[in-house]
Amino acid sequence: MMSDWVRRVVREASETFALGVWVRNLFIPMYGETEWSGRVISFFVRVAMIAVRGLAVALWSVLALLAFAVYLLVLPIGCAGILYHGLGLIIR
Repeated sequence: MMSDWVRRVVREASETFALGVWVRNLFIPMYGETEWSGRVISFFVRVAMIAVRGLAVALWSVLALLAFAVYLLVLPIGCAGILYHGLGLIIR
């Protein structure tokens, strides 16, 4: 179903952007750096990357939900158009 597609697309976007990996490793220093300056830099780099990747996942989710809304609206609008033009041919 289309709702399953939306759920799968959002989950795959999160996996593609590896958002969970960045969140899990937030407090682990990058490149094995053990000094405080390295830890602070690693933390802020990871926070920035989580923000950017989270924004990308959110944008991708909005696009998937927009596609779902279009999918839901196409059938009723198509039926209304058929009825409108069909009645126009009959009544004319």
